[in-house]
Amino acid sequence: PRRVSEQRPVVEALMDGLLGAALARGGVVDVVNDLAHPLSMGVVCHLLGLPRDEVDLELMLEASQSISQLLEMGEPDQLHRSQDGMLAMGE
Repeated sequence: PRRVSEQRPVVEALMDGLLGAALARGGVVDVVNDLAHPLSMGVVCHLLGLPRDEVDLELMLEASQSISQLLEMGEPDQLHRSQDGMLAMGE
């Protein structure tokens, strides 16, 4: 619990930035793609010690979404997208 509570300022700062960017764009906000995914990826990067300015968050999100295709695994193209995402994340 202590380690999680120590992350609160980081999570709040990330969320403030994401909300600010979403409001600046205007229009509809996709809570999952505009907030939840980037927030979770930002927290993971922080926990891994990856400097925010050195992480291509868009690339990481795209790779993460491709990897999530493993959860569906209905079609061969989903497997290929998942593999591509894993390779992109590794690079």
